Amino acid sequence: MSTLNLSKKDSDKNTLNLRRPDIEHILLERTKENSVNIKYNTQIVEINQTPSSASVKLQNGDINSHDLVVGAEGVQSGVRKMVFGEEQQFSRYLDYGIAAFQTTYREEIDDSIKIFQEPNRSAIYYPVSANAMDCVFLFLFNSTERVSKENYKNILIDTYVGSKWINRDVIRGIPNESIGFFDVLKQIEMENWTKNRVCLVGDACA
Repeated sequence: MSTLNLSKKDSDKNTLNLRRPDIEHILLERTKENSVNIKYNTQIVEINQTPSSASVKLQNGDINSHDLVVGAEGVQSGVRKMVFGEEQQFSRYLDYGIAAFQTTYREEIDDSIKIFQEPNRSAIYYPVSANAMDCVFLFLFNSTERVSKENYKNILIDTYVGSKWINRDVIRGIPNESIGFFDVLKQIEMENWTKNRVCLVGDACA
């Protein structure tokens, strides 16, 4: 088992650790301060381009014209599918799965990032408060299909059979609905990330 110490003395000098939800909250507050128009509970369903603009139709029926459309929705990008084609032609599967969730803090974690590694499977734990810790499980998973939410916990239980330390106890103790993220690992490989007035960034294209 590997340990990365996160004591206050060291973190003040060398690192700043931010969780993704905290970064998202900061970015959201900044966009509000700059009067960015944010639309909730909808998604893009159609994109039509002309030499001078890109027309975007949303699920809620709104249609807007823009100078640039940016697809930044990750490996399952809907913008990429509409403009560049089906995901399968760009996907390279990495033969691993990943699951992440938050659960009750355990004293074994102390104030460090704990990385537990075994052949074909690992677990990463780190405290986020006096009462909670975040958990990330990375494991060999030979599948190209997305997993339905009701199967998240069962797959983790089966995958970590015989695993040592606290891994099995943590998995058994987490409600299935509390597993906030579960996916197969893959990389998108594209020769071109732009088409006229649409571009892709981040995991949507690379």
